[in-house]
Amino acid sequence: MTIKIERGRKYSAQEAKAIVDGLYAKVRERWEDRVNQRPFMQQLAAGKLPFKTLQLFFRNWGAYTIEINTLTACTYHRNITFLKVNRDLMGPIGEKIADEFIHPKPPGHFLVMMETAKALGLSEDEVFTSSMLSEFRGKIDFMRSIVYEGSAAISRSPSPCATSPHAGSRGAARPPSARWCCGPPACTRQEPPPA
Repeated sequence: MTIKIERGRKYSAQEAKAIVDGLYAKVRERWEDRVNQRPFMQQLAAGKLPFKTLQLFFRNWGAYTIEINTLTACTYHRNITFLKVNRDLMGPIGEKIADEFIHPKPPGHFLVMMETAKALGLSEDEVFTSSMLSEFRGKIDFMRSIVYEGSAAISRSPSPCATSPHAGSRGAARPPSARWCCGPPACTRQEPPPA
């Protein structure tokens, strides 16, 4: 199923719901294939996953939870230019980020995970200070690089300031030989490329 979303188009509630329902269907399908049908989940569901494996997973999942929540909060600032234009999204996105940190109580969802980790015999120190497996660390590093450095598509595109109607005097097109001094899309200061 191909889902086409036109940037800048205002969709009716019915059209938006159909798009979101399509996205959810794609996620469910991928989850079934990439999670439920894998040995870890198959053994867990069958009650055959070794206890040490479950402890190892939760020790890493706990460390991952702490870091991914802080990265989620950073995305609000990283996308503030977009949110200034799409102010109707500030509330829902802010609410989602806040939820991560305030429910069931501060510091948030991390507490629920930590209760499970403790039930599995893991201490807070094990979760907070143990090195993560490379698969967990790699995903965090990938997400961090997207948040702070942008994707390959963003780094090869003009700054949103260069094409946006709200850009004002910063909207001048950048010369092809210029590069962004501290990474797109937030920075508008240009420096010549290194000699």
